[in-house]
Amino acid sequence: VKKNILYFKNNYKGSFVDNFYFIILIISSCPNCNNIYNTRAQVTQFLQLNVKNSQNNIYDLIIDYFKPKISIETFYCGKCGLKVNKSKRIYCLTLPNYLILELEDKNSVNFNNNIILPLFNGNMCSYQYASGIYKFRNEDVSEFVSVIKKENTYDFFSDDKIEKCSKEFINLECPSLVIYKKD
Repeated sequence: VKKNILYFKNNYKGSFVDNFYFIILIISSCPNCNNIYNTRAQVTQFLQLNVKNSQNNIYDLIIDYFKPKISIETFYCGKCGLKVNKSKRIYCLTLPNYLILELEDKNSVNFNNNIILPLFNGNMCSYQYASGIYKFRNEDVSEFVSVIKKENTYDFFSDDKIEKCSKEFINLECPSLVIYKKD
């Protein structure tokens, strides 16, 4: 783990990398005895969240992203000897200055002004809502609109127009991409 972090920090330098890229650790283990059989570090620039329900909360989506997932692939555990489905869990080793959350252009998500993400070492990293892009359907035509936070005000961008809007606009339906800035 240390080797991957040091390699990333030493070989991927620059303001774009520092601001947007981070390392996640994917651990595969036995769900019965927690025997770890595979770890993989991956450099990424966003978290792809699954927007399952018609109404979602950003905290629930983040918690779901980091929860262990049981796969359909089975294996024999060398430690407990059982035939089990693999368990995979994702951890953040590092976090960027700007966290990009990719969503699915569907359903509704209740965004909070502040979110907290856990790191592998148990520390927490706090972020504030910065901007969002939302898919807007006007009859059969799809358009994208955005909301950008500037200090304590919000601007709504649509059809080359900029209008002041209320904080509730961060919760428009069909979010596509949302950016949070590290506190």
